[in-house]
Amino acid sequence: MPFNLDPLNPFPFYSIMRKRSPVYFDEKSEIWNVFSYTDVRKVLWDYKNFSWEFEMDGILKGTIINLDPPAHDKLRALVSDPFSPNNVGQLSNRIKDIVNEILNNVKGNEIDIISELAIPVPVRVIANLLGLREEDLWKFKDWTDSLVGVNDYSTDKITELIEYLSEIIAERKTEPKKDLISLLLCSTVDGEKLTEKQLLGFIVLLLIAGNETTTNLIGNGVLTLLENKNSLYELKKDKQKMTTTIEEILRYRSPVQGMFRVAKNDVELSGKKIKKGSAVLAWIGSANRDENQFPNADKFIIDRSPNPHLAFGSGVHTCLGAPLARLEGKIVLSTLLERFSNMELVDQRLEPITNGLFYGVKSLKIYIS
Repeated sequence: MPFNLDPLNPFPFYSIMRKRSPVYFDEKSEIWNVFSYTDVRKVLWDYKNFSWEFEMDGILKGTIINLDPPAHDKLRALVSDPFSPNNVGQLSNRIKDIVNEILNNVKGNEIDIISELAIPVPVRVIANLLGLREEDLWKFKDWTDSLVGVNDYSTDKITELIEYLSEIIAERKTEPKKDLISLLLCSTVDGEKLTEKQLLGFIVLLLIAGNETTTNLIGNGVLTLLENKNSLYELKKDKQKMTTTIEEILRYRSPVQGMFRVAKNDVELSGKKIKKGSAVLAWIGSANRDENQFPNADKFIIDRSPNPHLAFGSGVHTCLGAPLARLEGKIVLSTLLERFSNMELVDQRLEPITNGLFYGVKSLKIYIS
């Protein structure tokens, strides 16, 4: 993370910055850093002043992650329906089957939540949606980790991913199936079909959104519950609180800690004048711990209400895969509680993932019985 933060516990630093310098220009990186809830929400919400249309190279350039309205809205409309809460809900049984299949194969009374559950579940789910071969799921994880910087960036791996997806697209052109890639091949924007580059960008974006954030949500959720045993016992007594528990996990340990924007105009934020073209980093992890927005912000409260966290962004760029991530997190945690009467953290040194804007651990071993 920037500022030499403790990647496992950046929250004390956020607190200091919210009080002392909620909008701070870092001369070394030449980036404006935004820490308070009100300001972070404005940066994420106000696309007219804080744009996602910044210079971006590679496969994601020109996708919905790199466009503002109206172009963004036209492209997003193509994939919004499959990711609506109603359509995502139809995946519940498949997700449950995947989780139970994995847990049925656990040997002994110890499991690494990350490598054995939090990684394979979302990758298999998104692979199913896209119609990709499930046996290649570990390749997807390796490729997307490289793209977002969780692993060292490798042009060879990106080339492998593009070649693999290009082969799948070619197959679907001649033999369509009932999957998202086939649907996108038939879709049009203003009467025009997506170019292959746009289609590749969409698929890569969905692969990233479909596994990186959900993996961290699941891992962070298990870690947080096992650190807060009273909350865990409360949840076991009243499983109806699982929905609010997921929201509180998202707030308390946000899978994505920050998002970049670029100032579209000269703009003022908390008395600081930000010039057009300046890079802006909105610290979601800080906003979600802002004591001015959340009473007892550093306390994990499973039935917190209201809980207007910003874990999935805000406004037109709110994460497309949010309903799917919520559903997968809910099913994984619910299944763990149903199947195991006791769960305990193994004594271990937690190692953070290396990308500064993603928040999670590489491994999380627990005892189960």
